[in-house]
Amino acid sequence: MVNKGYAFSRHELIRTLTAYSGITTDDGNIGGTTLRDRNLIGRNNFVAEKTILLMTGDAQDEDKGAIVFDNTTGIITLQSAVSAQIKAGTIFRVLNISSIEVDVGAMSTKIETNQYYDRIFYDEATGVAGTARSKGRKPCWMTGKRPRSCYF
Repeated sequence: MVNKGYAFSRHELIRTLTAYSGITTDDGNIGGTTLRDRNLIGRNNFVAEKTILLMTGDAQDEDKGAIVFDNTTGIITLQSAVSAQIKAGTIFRVLNISSIEVDVGAMSTKIETNQYYDRIFYDEATGVAGTARSKGRKPCWMTGKRPRSCYF
């Protein structure tokens, strides 16, 4: 099939996206939010904000975002829990993609810390449209003031 596009199989995609493949050396916590691979001790932090895919075990085929990696213990903390405790001997992969959980968490943090002040507005009374920015700490859309009290 020369010059014909085709979809990669799941196996090919996982192989292509894999940054690290490992086997847990100890049980994770009972809540299902950590896993441990002692072979990662001393490695640089290439794990945080990546997707962890469990290949075997009670939570097989589940994936979660890694939020913390402790290179002194080899413990990876997941954004949220998988359906079961991750036991020793579980094969897992660190994928070179950030998870949706991590991306949404980062966006929420930026919004909560007011890093996005620019907002597009349209004032029906005057027919004026533009981008409103607050002169103070809070953006105009949070102060309840009309757009003309903001600069743009």
